[in-house]
Amino acid sequence: IQWDYVLEMDPDRHELRKRYEKAFREESVEYDFNRWKSRHFSITYPPGVLPAVRSTVASVLDRAYIDIGRTLGGIYPPQPIYVVLYTAEQFTEATRLEGHIGAVYDGKIRSPLTDGNGAWLSQEELRRRLVHEYVHVAVRSIAGDKVPWWLNEGLAEALSRTFENDDAARLRELYASGTVYSFSQLSGSQVSSKNPEALRIAYLQSHAAVDLLWKRFGRARMMTFLRSLSSGMNTAQAFQSAYRRKLEDFEWDLAAAFQ
Repeated sequence: IQWDYVLEMDPDRHELRKRYEKAFREESVEYDFNRWKSRHFSITYPPGVLPAVRSTVASVLDRAYIDIGRTLGGIYPPQPIYVVLYTAEQFTEATRLEGHIGAVYDGKIRSPLTDGNGAWLSQEELRRRLVHEYVHVAVRSIAGDKVPWWLNEGLAEALSRTFENDDAARLRELYASGTVYSFSQLSGSQVSSKNPEALRIAYLQSHAAVDLLWKRFGRARMMTFLRSLSSGMNTAQAFQSAYRRKLEDFEWDLAAAFQ
């Protein structure tokens, strides 16, 4: 796209301007990055990244492509899938996201390799972030942008890490104190702009909801839910279609599980 020309002709196209500014930020950070291809992914990364780190990233993602695909019943998004790796400082500069956001998928998987102090992320933490974002790729390939925030993030959490006893204990505390959200409050992308503690609660609830749905009803119902959303049903309709019950009744079930 000839950004400058288009903006000069129509300077009031605000969404286009936002896209231009985003692309300019990314290019200013990534202009000297290296590129490498794995079996399913095209990976861009900064100078100075050791081959062993690059290989770890490729291995994690290629394994996720197979494992998540099987878990979701044969979902394998078109290739290549684009990945951009950064230092923590570069990640913040390119995405303008706050430090408590660990990675993001915006059409490309974007993840830092280091923490805020410049230390390399542990292999397990890097794996968790990459798999989490890859789940978003898979979910988008099923239902596009029609998935409510809690379901999208809940799936990404549930398929990238185990719901631990400590998570359950924390959620019991939150339900006891009434500091939890309704599903309607966890539906839109604006959830991601919450403060760090509120966002942790939102992720925890979403993880618990998907974990309960998956364990109680299985994969087939979850896939029906996603495909119903893809067909144009709203969340309540799609949930009713997949689970033969109302979403608000499941909210009560979720609360009861942690009280």
